[in-house]
Amino acid sequence: MPCKVGVKVMKKESATSQYQGVYYSADMQKWVVEMEKHDRHPGFYDEREAGIYAEYFYRHIYGKTVNFPELDNTALFSEYERIMSKREIEQAISRSAARQGPKKHTKKTSKYFGVFLKDGSRWVARIQYRNKSIYICSFSTNQINAEKMAALAYDEKAMELYGENAKLNFPENRERKASVKQ
Repeated sequence: MPCKVGVKVMKKESATSQYQGVYYSADMQKWVVEMEKHDRHPGFYDEREAGIYAEYFYRHIYGKTVNFPELDNTALFSEYERIMSKREIEQAISRSAARQGPKKHTKKTSKYFGVFLKDGSRWVARIQYRNKSIYICSFSTNQINAEKMAALAYDEKAMELYGENAKLNFPENRERKASVKQ
């Protein structure tokens, strides 16, 4: 079913939405806002948020109200700001996790993130930060709990570099460190 968006008529690629200028993309598994033929805006997990985003641009670019006539410009801007700050936080968490290295190691020797066995004699802790590999520490395999100690060292460095977005081996330590700081 075609829908009028701006001045052009487009066909929806996937599922339709109750909001003008919004459709569900099965490929992305997100709600997409499309203002003109090749002017797509980032995908949304929530249909209403995509509708608010579309409404914000309809009012500011085309000067017309299409999806939320009950919202005045102040309320619409407030909703738009809330959505965008939520998206920024989600993107920061996603980027932070991606920067800390792959989720699965190709030659995994340890059950912990950032820890590997070197030459069969030392557990080494290492982390990725700003596209650089940073050596943290190493422990001899002769030491008791050497692998776990390297994992704890990794967690400490990850918290230092990535803060609350750090990918940890022992997430329970995040709460413990937060209570110690207070």
